[in-house]
Amino acid sequence: MSNDDITTEILKCVGISAPGPHAILLVIGIGRFTKEEKDTVELLQRAFGPDMLRYLVVVFTRKDDLDRGSKSVDQILANAPSSLQDVIASCGNRFFAINNAEENIDNVDKQVQDLLRLITEMVYENGNKYYSSSIFDQTERVIREREKELRQKYEEKTNEDVKEMKRIISMEFEDKKSEFKERENALLEKLDRLELQRTQELKSMASNLRSLQTEMDNLTMEAVPESFDEEENCKLISLQQKILEVKKRLEGVRQEQEDMMVYEVPATPRYRYRQQIDKLVREDVREEIQSGDSNILKRFWKNVKGAGVGLLAKFREIFDVMKAKAGFF
Repeated sequence: MSNDDITTEILKCVGISAPGPHAILLVIGIGRFTKEEKDTVELLQRAFGPDMLRYLVVVFTRKDDLDRGSKSVDQILANAPSSLQDVIASCGNRFFAINNAEENIDNVDKQVQDLLRLITEMVYENGNKYYSSSIFDQTERVIREREKELRQKYEEKTNEDVKEMKRIISMEFEDKKSEFKERENALLEKLDRLELQRTQELKSMASNLRSLQTEMDNLTMEAVPESFDEEENCKLISLQQKILEVKKRLEGVRQEQEDMMVYEVPATPRYRYRQQIDKLVREDVREEIQSGDSNILKRFWKNVKGAGVGLLAKFREIFDVMKAKAGFF
C-alpha cells in the first residue's frame, strides 16, 4: 500500500465519519494483546489525543476460546499486560467480548444488541456529543460546501423541470381549449338547427291549425280540436328532447373548460421538497467519499493538510504497524 493509497483511505474514513464519530471501537483478539496492538493503541492516543478515551470501547473477539477454557473475560484481564489494563481503565472499563463461533441467530442478535446498548450508554454519558478535532472540522466544512453545491444543482434542475412541466401543460391547455371550442361550436350549431326545426315545426302546426279552423268554420262545426294530432305532438316532443340533450352536453363541455381553466401544476409542500433534496444531497456526497472521488478527496486534503498533517502522519504510522503485523513487510 503506497503512501498515496494510505492517505486516500484515511481521507475516506475521516470523510465518512465527519463531523466526528460518536464511538471508537478498538477490536482486539482476547488474550493476544501483542506489542503491535500496544503500539496501535499508543498511536491512536497520539493521533486522537487523550480525549479519544471518552469515546473508546474495547471489543474483544474470540470469546468462544474463553468459553471452551471455562474462563471469564475478567479473569483474562486480571492477568493481562498492564498496558491493556491501563487502556481499559482509562476508557471507563468499557469493554465487550464477542463469540465469533456463535451460530444461533438469536444469540448473535443478542450480542449485537448488547454492544449497541453499551455504545448508547456511553454516548448518553458524553451528552450525545461526538469526538472532533481540527481535521474533522475542516472535512465537515468541505462536505457542507459540497452539499451546498449539489443542493443548488438539484434546485436548479427541479425549477427547470417545473418550468418544462408548465410549458407542456400550457401547450396541452391550448390544444384542449381549441378542442373544447370546436365541440362547443358544433353543439351550438346543432342546437341552432334543432331550435330552427322546432320553430318551423310550430309554425307548420299553427298553419295546419288555422287551416283546420277555416275548414271547420266553412262546415259550421261547433268545436275546434284543442291540440294537434298525435303524430305532430310526438314530433314536437322528440325535438324538445333533442334540444334538452344538446343543451346538457353543451353545459358539460363548458364545465370541463371551466375546470381546466383553474388547473395548476401540483405543488410539492416546501418541507417535503427540502427533505427530498437534502436526502439526495447527503447520499450523493457519501457516495463520492466512499468511491474515492478525486475531486472531493483533493478538497479534503487541501483543507486538512494545514490542520491535520501531524494527524495524518500518525495515521500512516498506524497503517504501517498494521501492515507489519499482517506480514506485508
